[in-house]
Amino acid sequence: MSHYLLTVEEQTSKNVFYTNHVIEAEDEQMVKYHYHRTMKDGLYEDSAYSGNKHLLKSFDAGLMADIYEIKKLSDTEASTLSQYLPEWLKV
Repeated sequence: MSHYLLTVEEQTSKNVFYTNHVIEAEDEQMVKYHYHRTMKDGLYEDSAYSGNKHLLKSFDAGLMADIYEIKKLSDTEASTLSQYLPEWLKV
């Protein structure tokens, strides 16, 4: 298992913000899997915008979420960032 930094871009009408999460996964593909699984269990669904398979919308379409970046972390980076950033809650 490796540690990754998952940056999620979230937006409402005109506001865009980014959240960073440390996540432990086998590889980058599993990071994407955990993102989708967790978000969909949190009442997000696929968006109608074709061509972007990571863009999800909340059940009431008020909030959109997308994977902005996934970066593999060294052990030192993971140890340091884990002290300051939330860990991605995998379901």
